Amino acid sequence: MKRLFIDGTGGKKWIGGLYYKRNIIFSLLENPAILAEVKIIVATEKENKDLFSVFENRIVVKFIKYSSDQERKIKLLVLAVLSGTNYIFPSFGKIFRYFGIKDINWIADFQHNKLPEFFSQEEVEIRSTAYKEIAEKITPLILSSNDSLKDFRTFYTTDKNNVFVVPFVSYIEPEIKALSEDNVNSILNKFGLRDQSYACVMNQFWKHKNHIVVFNAIQEYLKRNPCSSFLFVFTGKMEDYRNPDYIDSLKKIMRDPMINSHIKILGFIDREEQIAIMKEAEFVVQPSLFEGWGTVLEDAKVLDKQVLLSDIPIHQEQKSRKSVLFDPYDSQGLSYILEQECKKIHTSDIEAGIKDMHDRALRYSRGFEQILLER
Repeated sequence: MKRLFIDGTGGKKWIGGLYYKRNIIFSLLENPAILAEVKIIVATEKENKDLFSVFENRIVVKFIKYSSDQERKIKLLVLAVLSGTNYIFPSFGKIFRYFGIKDINWIADFQHNKLPEFFSQEEVEIRSTAYKEIAEKITPLILSSNDSLKDFRTFYTTDKNNVFVVPFVSYIEPEIKALSEDNVNSILNKFGLRDQSYACVMNQFWKHKNHIVVFNAIQEYLKRNPCSSFLFVFTGKMEDYRNPDYIDSLKKIMRDPMINSHIKILGFIDREEQIAIMKEAEFVVQPSLFEGWGTVLEDAKVLDKQVLLSDIPIHQEQKSRKSVLFDPYDSQGLSYILEQECKKIHTSDIEAGIKDMHDRALRYSRGFEQILLER
């Protein structure tokens, strides 16, 4: 049996990366052909045990401790070799090939190429250099969308053939099933949302996430509907080290008494709370100017939520049947969509959303199947 070694390290520094790997593992386990021929081994820190324990005995989880990135890489290499690994994902160097291990590369997105104004020159150069090296490698490359594939061809190379598009689903079925009515009510009470009609925006407050269009749209909506009791709930820390002036502009809008009582900033909340709040929301707003393959939208699909979605190429590719596209630069246009959605009665079929999650996970795993089961 072949062995796929997945680097699941990183602690909570980039929680999105850890959930991405968990979502990929879920897709792999949905594929009968991969299950029959591939054993999955994950290396991670003990603090992430619960993240991967949902797969029980279907994968092997190894725990490592390290005090530096160099020590981490050495321990991963040793563990991969001792485990009889055939493939490693995502790869961080060609050294594995010296031990007969095939490396599979992954690039999350090309935001620094599309929106360089949101990065320092140093960050742009570091990412571009790393991605250029990957483009020149003979090893397979995983991308999360056809939009990313187009960017890769535009900014790096049209010659590399072994590039595979493998989108992911949000594997939140265990969290949904663990949410009892009491749990949900407790979470809603904690944040003052019980018996309240609200929409949610669930992004970090980075400039490219484009909260400004939502804030401005809420202002316009409230000017026409001053008696509205509808609430707009935001999660994530209200900070952006790259663009502090942007955060100041959001806070300035919030000082308007008309809008202040209709906006609730929850800050960074845990995953269970995030899912419960989205589950009970009337609808979700996702206003980003850029995404790779957005987790927020994937969560909303499983929860079968209506989503107001910025009209950008990746969202045109990723949208669901319950998505409404809007111009991410047109707050006035968004305000009229908010007005319509705030009046509607929204319903969700979570069982259908979970079934769709399983169906798409199997479909998305085909790219990995081509790599892992090559003859």
